[in-house]
Amino acid sequence: MFQTRLFHRSSSTRTHLYINTSPENTRYVNMLLQLDQIPQSHNIFAFLSTYILLAGYLVFPGTFTTIRNSSAVQGVAGKSHSGKTVFRAVQHVSLLVIAAVCCFVGVVGICWLWWTHRDNFIWLKQKIFLPALSNSVTGLVTTLINIYTARNGSWSVTAVVITTITSFFAVATLSFFSYYYWLLDGVQKEHEEHAAKPSK
Repeated sequence: MFQTRLFHRSSSTRTHLYINTSPENTRYVNMLLQLDQIPQSHNIFAFLSTYILLAGYLVFPGTFTTIRNSSAVQGVAGKSHSGKTVFRAVQHVSLLVIAAVCCFVGVVGICWLWWTHRDNFIWLKQKIFLPALSNSVTGLVTTLINIYTARNGSWSVTAVVITTITSFFAVATLSFFSYYYWLLDGVQKEHEEHAAKPSK
């Protein structure tokens, strides 16, 4: 029985896979073979997209404290009820715009890569959804830490909106990661069943 050795490269290990040669490879084998055919520029773009998204998450909490740290603004705002109301509501608009742009660019890049490589579950799980999930959870935790430290647990409208956005991304990326993990598990089992069949 003839066998072919494939090398499945990851960031830290190299896995040796032995498969039966046949006129038609299994979907899992095709995905492994396609990993070497994906342009390096797409790998770099995936890295940049997920970390631009993370940058947006990390900038968002900065909108909670920029104006509040100004003693001059605090003094003026404290003289009237309307001033206090504005002081609680107004946030640093420029940082908010930067964060929103980063998140938008990151999501657009991720969506384009997902559509381009939608048939390669291995690449999507490793290069897109796992980093995006990690960064989304980091962004959510950072937001909550800022609310309960810099703002002493005060939930403004902006804080609620930003927490909702980061929570949505965390849940969405977790759902996609779990879905593709399940799909990949099915493809691997299909490959194992195919490899276990006696060759004719």
